[in-house]
Amino acid sequence: MINSTLGANIRKYRREAGITQEKLAEEIDVSVNHVTAVENGYSGISLSKLIQVSQVLCISIDHLLGLDHGSKTVLAKEINMLLQDCSEKEMQMFYAVIKTLKAEWRK
Repeated sequence: MINSTLGANIRKYRREAGITQEKLAEEIDVSVNHVTAVENGYSGISLSKLIQVSQVLCISIDHLLGLDHGSKTVLAKEINMLLQDCSEKEMQMFYAVIKTLKAEWRK
Protein backbone atom coordinates (compact mmCIF):
# COMPACT_ATOMS: atom_id res chain seq x y z
CA MET A 1 0.00 0.00 0.00
CA ILE A 2 2.80 2.45 0.80
CA ASN A 3 4.38 1.84 -2.61
CA SER A 4 1.18 2.74 -4.45
CA THR A 5 0.57 5.89 -2.36
CA LEU A 6 4.19 6.96 -2.59
CA GLY A 7 4.33 6.25 -6.31
CA ALA A 8 1.13 8.15 -7.03
CA ASN A 9 2.40 11.12 -5.04
CA ILE A 10 5.76 11.12 -6.79
CA ARG A 11 3.92 11.13 -10.14
CA LYS A 12 1.58 13.92 -8.99
CA TYR A 13 4.32 16.22 -7.70
CA ARG A 14 6.66 15.41 -10.61
CA ARG A 15 3.96 16.45 -13.08
CA GLU A 16 3.13 19.57 -11.06
CA ALA A 17 6.82 20.49 -11.21
CA GLY A 18 6.82 19.97 -14.98
CA ILE A 19 9.53 17.32 -14.79
CA THR A 20 9.52 14.29 -17.08
CA GLN A 21 10.21 10.77 -15.87
CA GLU A 22 13.38 10.90 -17.94
CA LYS A 23 14.60 14.07 -16.19
CA LEU A 24 13.76 12.71 -12.74
CA ALA A 25 15.56 9.45 -13.53
CA GLU A 26 18.60 11.40 -14.69
CA GLU A 27 18.57 13.64 -11.59
CA ILE A 28 18.45 10.73 -9.13
CA ASP A 29 20.62 8.39 -11.22
CA VAL A 30 18.16 5.55 -11.85
CA SER A 31 16.58 4.15 -15.01
CA VAL A 32 13.37 5.52 -16.47
CA ASN A 33 11.93 2.02 -16.05
CA HIS A 34 12.61 2.22 -12.31
CA VAL A 35 10.86 5.62 -12.04
CA THR A 36 7.88 4.16 -13.93
CA ALA A 37 7.80 1.10 -11.65
CA VAL A 38 7.95 3.27 -8.52
CA GLU A 39 5.21 5.61 -9.78
CA ASN A 40 3.00 2.62 -10.61
CA GLY A 41 3.57 1.09 -7.17
CA TYR A 42 5.36 -1.97 -8.54
CA SER A 43 8.70 -1.15 -6.96
CA GLY A 44 9.95 0.47 -3.80
CA ILE A 45 12.56 3.18 -3.55
CA SER A 46 15.53 3.48 -1.23
CA LEU A 47 15.61 6.19 1.41
CA SER A 48 18.58 7.89 -0.26
CA LYS A 49 16.72 8.00 -3.60
CA LEU A 50 13.55 9.22 -1.88
CA ILE A 51 15.54 12.08 -0.36
CA GLN A 52 16.87 12.93 -3.81
CA VAL A 53 13.35 12.86 -5.29
CA SER A 54 12.22 15.17 -2.50
CA GLN A 55 15.01 17.61 -3.30
CA VAL A 56 14.48 17.52 -7.07
CA LEU A 57 10.73 18.08 -6.72
CA CYS A 58 11.13 20.62 -3.87
CA ILE A 59 8.58 18.73 -1.83
CA SER A 60 8.87 17.24 1.63
CA ILE A 61 9.10 13.52 2.21
CA ASP A 62 5.98 13.90 4.37
CA HIS A 63 4.07 15.02 1.28
CA LEU A 64 5.50 12.24 -0.84
CA LEU A 65 4.41 9.71 1.79
CA GLY A 66 0.94 11.29 1.99
CA LEU A 67 1.32 12.48 5.57
CA ASP A 68 -0.33 15.54 7.16
CA HIS A 69 -0.30 18.06 4.31
CA GLY A 70 -2.05 20.79 6.25
CA SER A 71 0.02 21.15 9.37
CA LYS A 72 1.70 24.49 9.88
CA THR A 73 5.07 22.81 10.47
CA VAL A 74 4.90 20.85 7.22
CA LEU A 75 3.87 23.93 5.26
CA ALA A 76 6.71 25.96 6.79
CA LYS A 77 9.17 23.25 5.76
CA GLU A 78 7.72 23.25 2.23
CA ILE A 79 8.14 27.01 1.97
CA ASN A 80 11.69 26.73 3.28
CA MET A 81 12.51 24.05 0.69
CA LEU A 82 11.14 26.23 -2.10
CA LEU A 83 13.35 29.13 -1.01
CA GLN A 84 16.60 27.20 -0.55
CA ASP A 85 18.06 28.05 -3.94
CA CYS A 86 16.95 31.69 -3.99
CA SER A 87 19.37 34.60 -4.14
CA GLU A 88 19.38 37.32 -1.49
CA LYS A 89 17.51 39.62 -3.87
CA GLU A 90 14.85 36.96 -4.55
CA MET A 91 14.46 36.33 -0.81
CA GLN A 92 13.89 40.03 -0.18
CA MET A 93 11.29 40.16 -2.94
CA PHE A 94 9.45 37.09 -1.64
CA TYR A 95 9.51 38.49 1.88
CA ALA A 96 7.95 41.76 0.67
CA VAL A 97 5.28 39.87 -1.28
CA ILE A 98 4.39 37.61 1.66
CA LYS A 99 4.30 40.54 4.08
CA THR A 100 1.98 42.47 1.74
CA LEU A 101 -0.30 39.47 1.12
CA LYS A 102 -0.56 38.76 4.84
CA ALA A 103 -1.51 42.36 5.59
CA GLU A 104 -4.12 42.40 2.80
CA TRP A 105 -5.55 39.03 3.82
CA ARG A 106 -6.07 40.15 7.42
CA LYS A 107 -7.96 43.35 6.49
